[in-house]
This record gives sequence, structure tokens and C-alpha cells, in this order.
Amino acid sequence: MIRFFTLCLLLPALLGFRSLQAQGSYALLPTQGPPNFSTSSRGPDVSKNFHRAVVIYPAADIQGVAPGTSFVSLSFQLRAPAPTAATGQLRVWMRRTTDPDYSLAPDWAYLLQLPAAFTLVYDGPLTVPAVAGWFDIQLQTPFGYTAGEGLYLAYEWVANTTAPAPAAYECNALRTQSLRAETGTTAAPPQLNQASNFRPVIRLGYSTPARDAAVVRVFSPGTMPLQGCVSPYPVQALVRNVGTLPLQNLPVTLTATGSATGSLTVTVPLLAPGASTTVYLPGLAPTRLGRAYLKVDLPADDNAANNQAQDSTLVTPRALTFATGTPTLATPFSTGSAGFDRTAGTLLCRFPLTAPALVSSVRLHVERGPGRTSEGNTVFAVLLDERGCLLARSADLLIPVGASSGWRDFPLPAPTLVRGRAFFAGLAQTVPVNNGPRYYPLGLQDEAPLRDSTYYSVVGDSALTGLKAPTELRTLGRFLIEVLLESAPLATQGPRALAGFELYPNPARNRVTLRWPAAGTVPSHAELLDLTGRRVARLPLPRGHASGTALDLPASLPAGTYLMRLVSPANTFRTQRLVVE
Repeated sequence: MIRFFTLCLLLPALLGFRSLQAQGSYALLPTQGPPNFSTSSRGPDVSKNFHRAVVIYPAADIQGVAPGTSFVSLSFQLRAPAPTAATGQLRVWMRRTTDPDYSLAPDWAYLLQLPAAFTLVYDGPLTVPAVAGWFDIQLQTPFGYTAGEGLYLAYEWVANTTAPAPAAYECNALRTQSLRAETGTTAAPPQLNQASNFRPVIRLGYSTPARDAAVVRVFSPGTMPLQGCVSPYPVQALVRNVGTLPLQNLPVTLTATGSATGSLTVTVPLLAPGASTTVYLPGLAPTRLGRAYLKVDLPADDNAANNQAQDSTLVTPRALTFATGTPTLATPFSTGSAGFDRTAGTLLCRFPLTAPALVSSVRLHVERGPGRTSEGNTVFAVLLDERGCLLARSADLLIPVGASSGWRDFPLPAPTLVRGRAFFAGLAQTVPVNNGPRYYPLGLQDEAPLRDSTYYSVVGDSALTGLKAPTELRTLGRFLIEVLLESAPLATQGPRALAGFELYPNPARNRVTLRWPAAGTVPSHAELLDLTGRRVARLPLPRGHASGTALDLPASLPAGTYLMRLVSPANTFRTQRLVVE
């Protein structure tokens, strides 16, 4: 069983694997540059009695083919066939190479033997049809491919019957003098004196391995906070069976290093040929700030080249987002704008939770992509619970004329508690009042394939009445939405998590006393936040502090309502509301 495998479009080919698998497994060469139409023959020249050619396809043109693959067929593509079919004898040779460009001598006999011998892979009859499209040649000797190397292809055509005019082959002209060729009338030419930029587009078929599981993609957040409310965070791994046999009890292993360490294995009970599944590995539990490196492994099988994939996450104090990378002048953060709908509604990210959390602000990458008119739109940030009911919203923002693209903060009126297994955050837009296209001005990054259960929309309900639940949206890309988490206000899991604490008197004037269970974790320090989540004071605890410790409030602190946050040595949090008189 074989599948189509188009190297210049590797990922779409993988996504279309299921429908194409039964037809054939092909590597299309070259992968670089657009195809060109050759008005003279670059494949077997059916208008000539004799035709010899040598072509190079460097390593850059052969991407995604597993080491140890054996090519079993060769195909040429006719763009404009000859007026009639032609018959003859064809001989084909192949040779692996590390040459970046053509470097062989023009002498035919010499170049087939030195400096490294070509392998004769076909010597037999050929009929070149008078029909446009591919025609296939089944190799008599399979040719083993070594990953990271290129390929020389040599072929010799001796006609039995010729056509009155040459055929035109699909070619690629990106590489300078990548083909040497010559034709003859009475005998095969001994020298290849014609150099050409045009080289034929070819298709190399290979057998699909029997047992071949592939990690297509690993998905982790771009950034996550060092807080227990989202830890351990689930990492998604898209795994596909690209072999011909069903796979049973397939172990999928996640290993984390850096700011998160550990290993976790999940077993997939059954994966049919051509099927794929998303494996959730809830193992990302960082212990310090910095970058966490994630690796997903599958056990050894018939193709070791696709058994591993990697991703990484930046662990921060507060930010949780799927956005990745750092913007520069040369490389913008966003790769486009949504270009989605023209009505009221929302674009949302779904964020998993392991414990209740406080969300103080939503950051959105407001984007003005080409042709995506959004000037005059009214937008705001929203926070929804896991059912899609509105918990909080920011103030409105009217997109001004000439607005530039970039991150914008949308603070919520107060830190808002989110509970359950997940919550939604994102951009909402009211019905545009101006005429013409008024798209959602949300920045995107490319993500293919898209991860599961992450990107959602609610169309036609900017009031967010809860009557329309969020619907998963798998067509746009990665939404540039970030939430700022203030704390995990209830108990978090783990041996070093803080238990509950009391604070009195409340209301307080100059001093407040903190009390926590004697058997619980001792906090490292306290922080005082305003209701926007901004820290207004860091309050060190006295040396040798214990439950019942009294803290002096800053003398200049205005009266009002604040949040008192206790922080553990493991950077977990508990928060209480404090009124200062």
C-alpha cells in the first residue's frame, strides 16, 4: 500500500493522507521553485532516435523522505504530449550525491562510472503516451535513499518508433545548468554538450512501511504562568499511523526539561492505518521561570525519521497564551489578520484550568492586515466561563483611523474568578455601523494543522447573552490572545501549596495579622494588589515568621479595597480581599 507524498507541500499531503493512501506513495522532485513549462523535451525525447541526459536533484530538493527508503518507481509528467505515442527502450541510472550543483564531466561513459558508480535501476521497454499527465516506470532494482543526500538521475532513450514532434515536459528552471543532455540520429551521443536550467519534474514512488507511527506535531502554550491554577498543563501530540498495519497499545511519551522536568507516557489502545489521534499529555508542570523544552517520542518502528517531535514553552509570572515567538522589525509577531465574518460576535481561546484562578486583564494583538478594514469598529475583551456565559468584559475600544497593529491591554474592571475545567477569553466586536467590510481586527499566527479544542467563536451575539455557546473554529490559525492571571485563590495541588489563611482585622487601618494552619506550608512573602491586579506593595515577612504574624501596611496607602496575596516558596498563591480604612 502506498500514499501520495508531495515534498513541496509536505504538511497538506500529510493532512490528506487518508484519502490518498490507497493510490500511491510518491516524492515529487524538485521541491523548490515554481514549476515551468518546457517547450523542448527534457524527459525521453520521443522525436529522436537516441537521447541521453543526466540531472541533479540536490539534498535541498528531497525533504521529508525517511532514511532507508527504497524508491521503486519513476514518473515523468507530460505537459503537452507529442502528436503520437512512441515506443522504445529506456535505461535509467541513479546515484546519491552531496553535490549542491551539477559537477559531472560531459563524457557519458566516464560519468556513469566515476567518481562514484551509478546504479542501473531500469533497463526495458517504454511507451511514452500521447496523453498529458504522469506516466510511470516501475524500477527493476529498488534504489535505497540516504537522508540528507541528493540524487543524480541519468536516462538513455533508444527509439523503436518516433513521434513527428517532441513532447513538452513539466520542468523546473530554478537551478542553473542542472541538466546535461544530447540527442543523436544514428547512434547514442558519447558527449553531453547541451547544458540547461530546465530539469524535469519527476515523481519517485516508494513503499509505505508496515509499522510506521508518526508524531505530526506537538502543541504546548507559547507562554504559561508559574501558577498552580493551570499546572500541570495538557500538552497535545498529534499522532498518525502512516503504515499499513494497525497499531495496538502505542505508547506516547512526553519528556520535559528546562524550567519543567519529568516524563509521562500515555498509551493509545488502537490506531488504524491512515488514522490520526490527538493525545493529551497533562505533564507540563514548571517549577521555575524560563523556557521548558518538550519532546514527544514513539517507540522504534520501520521508519525512525518521524518518531519524535519537539516544542517549547516560556514560563512567566503571569501570562498565558498560545502565541509564540518574539516580534522584531524584520519578523512581525503576527502573520496575518482574521478576515473573519463582518458581524457581531467573538473570537476566543479556550484555556484549561486545574484550579480556580483570577484573571485581571486580556491582551489582544489588534491587527490591520491588507484588505481587512477595521477602522471604526468597536471591540472589547471578554472573559467567559466554560459554558460560554459572560463573566467580565473590558471597556470598549473604537479602532481609530490609521491605527497601527500591535498588542493592546484590555483590563477587566476587577480581577475575576474563573472556575471549572476551562475558561474562554478573547475579542468581541459589536455590529459595525459603517458600510463596507468590517472584519475582526485580531492578529493570527500560522498553525497547521490546528490543535484541538483551542480556538472558538460566537457569531451574532456580541451581547454574549449565553444563548449561543462557543463553537470550535478550525480554519483561521492561532489566535493572538493572552490572559494575565493574578493568583490561584483556592487551594492548589502539590505538597508545597499554601492552605487557606485568615486576615484580621478586616477592615484594617495600619496593621493586619495573618494566620494560616500550623501544619501548612509557610509563605515566603506577601503582596498587596489593587483591584486591577497591579502590585502596589511587597510586604516581607519577619525572620522566623509563623502563623499570627502582624504586617504593617504602607503609611501612604489610600483607603479602598485591595487584594492581599500570600506567596509560597514554590510560587503558589492564596488571595483574600482586604478593605483599608
